[in-house]
Amino acid sequence: MTQFGLVATTQRQVRTTLGLFIAVSLVSGVLGTFAGEPVATVLGNALNHHELPLRIAGWCWGGLPFVLLVLLLHFRTSLHQGLRLATGYVLTTWIATGWFLIPSRASSLQSRLGTAAADMRPVTFAWATGVLPVIAVALLLLIVVLILKRSHGTLSKQALHRMSTWLLAVWITFTAAGLLAALAAPLP
Repeated sequence: MTQFGLVATTQRQVRTTLGLFIAVSLVSGVLGTFAGEPVATVLGNALNHHELPLRIAGWCWGGLPFVLLVLLLHFRTSLHQGLRLATGYVLTTWIATGWFLIPSRASSLQSRLGTAAADMRPVTFAWATGVLPVIAVALLLLIVVLILKRSHGTLSKQALHRMSTWLLAVWITFTAAGLLAALAAPLP
């Protein structure tokens, strides 16, 4: 009975997290359309329009929540369940607020942010360098799993452990490269 209760609780948590992500993404996207320029202006003024602090803020907005999420997953057994849930919901909300920066197909960064677009250019670049390693590793994971399932059928626990260790090393490398690019690469 406990096992079925655990599965039901996990499914409920996944639904809640997914619903939270969708809701915050939608609200952030709409707010970015209507309030993007004033928010970007406040951020630019707060950081005195210096490029490096804007880049750091952008990477922290896009990359840092994924680093914290990996740490949460690694230390999940030593954290109280309520703290795990709260931290997971906070990180989900943090990740979903990135939709604030993504312009629609019919707009551009300049049309969405107006006069503040110059300040947000380094922020959006650094945000993307924080998010892209996660997307790249997720695609790599999908490819590796499909290849291994096709060639080996079911995967052993040992094979899954080796694959997760290898993917974590790749993710750390990509994330470090993304952070370096966020701080030092020329803006496109």
